Amino acid sequence: MNQLIAFCGLDCAKCEAYIATKANDDAAKERVAAKWRVEFNSPEITIAAVTCNGCTTFGGRLGGYCPQCPIRACGLWFIGNCRDTRHI
Repeated sequence: MNQLIAFCGLDCAKCEAYIATKANDDAAKERVAAKWRVEFNSPEITIAAVTCNGCTTFGGRLGGYCPQCPIRACGLWFIGNCRDTRHI
């Protein structure tokens, strides 16, 4: 399996939510949501919260904490500036 390293260092390619999203498997996403509801003591977690294309995506679906993650925001800002100013 390929790696998809997030800005924080997690490997999105190993994440159950990412895998279920890529497989377009709603039953698997529901299992992940149920597991995370217990694991994180968060009864509000839904299938939408575990539908994720990986945090390095621009404009893709993000699960869990990724939309609010300051590390992700900084990484996207940095990459965007590098692309705009051609420093890469």
